[in-house]
Amino acid sequence: EKEHSIIYNSLDGNDIFPASVYDGTGGEGNDQIAAKRAKISGNDRIDKKEDDIRKEVDSTKKDELIDELSVYKREKDNMLEALDGLQKEKISLLGDLSVQKKSKEVLDVELSELKEEKNALVEESSRGNKPFRFTDFARITDINFRLNEPLRTFLDLDLLRERVLDLFEWFNTENQQYVAPYFVAVQSSGMGKTRLLKALRDDFQNRTKDTGNFDFECRLVLCARKAGDVKAHVRADFDHILEIPIYEDHTEDPDEARTKLTGQLDKILQECDQTNVVLLIDEAQALIKSNEQTWEAAMFRVVRWYLRRKDHVGKKQVAAVLTGTTSSLFEWYKDSPSSTFTRDSNFEYVVSGKNLYPPFFQFC
Repeated sequence: EKEHSIIYNSLDGNDIFPASVYDGTGGEGNDQIAAKRAKISGNDRIDKKEDDIRKEVDSTKKDELIDELSVYKREKDNMLEALDGLQKEKISLLGDLSVQKKSKEVLDVELSELKEEKNALVEESSRGNKPFRFTDFARITDINFRLNEPLRTFLDLDLLRERVLDLFEWFNTENQQYVAPYFVAVQSSGMGKTRLLKALRDDFQNRTKDTGNFDFECRLVLCARKAGDVKAHVRADFDHILEIPIYEDHTEDPDEARTKLTGQLDKILQECDQTNVVLLIDEAQALIKSNEQTWEAAMFRVVRWYLRRKDHVGKKQVAAVLTGTTSSLFEWYKDSPSSTFTRDSNFEYVVSGKNLYPPFFQFC
């Protein structure tokens, strides 16, 4: 509902189309076009110059007048061309506006359906005299449910592999455009996120064994509040457990928390043999959980700063895929808020762009 409202409000009033382009009644409404047309129609210099040429008897002066007439005609042609460009631009903008209005109508219908569905759930819950909360839902399945079953299709694996390998362009040229070499993959629990990450890790391992010159390595990492709480059968399916230092109680010193988190990441890199390392971080929504605004997504930003370090352990290039069940993972942050501790001043960082890599949704 929140996401639909954001899109709906961005279209409300059609602010992206100025009133000078479209006045909502079908009128011209474009001062530039009107002014250009008036200037062309009000240009009587050509008629006057042609009249002067007809009257002039001196051949030299007549040639000069003909040259001036040519200049005037070229100016008129340029103005006509500019007018044509403005009119085409207006037609294009009106077409875009029509598409936007249709999109808004579709969103209105979807939003109405979502509200009806929510109201039905609330009503059904109220019959049992139990207040309904969306947060009451637990995981649909255990994290390692059917984890070791083979993939039924390799389409999503191929797409994910391609996206991951493309991340390493960040170290060449794309750091001028994107914040850091990572993207997020968001989907509901039980939809195969962890199994796809595991398949990618195994795929990279097999490529290294088969070719001998594939210098990429994946590490499957599980985020947890406390490493000791992770069950043994779950731990066995992951290469590493990443214990997130700061939660709602915020009992730890922020600088110590950052050092604790990055220290765990350094240890992961120390175990890697290849030059290019991909951290496949599962349950990454744990990095943004907090009840206090001061700590919003603090550990998420620590990880992102870590990816931008110039000198990693072993001179490695490190990229990441963060998976989770909340869209907030790709909303934090295009422009990071100022922070006194998420960035470790003892390291140098790549000066990067501000765009985020698009999320990955293609789960089969």
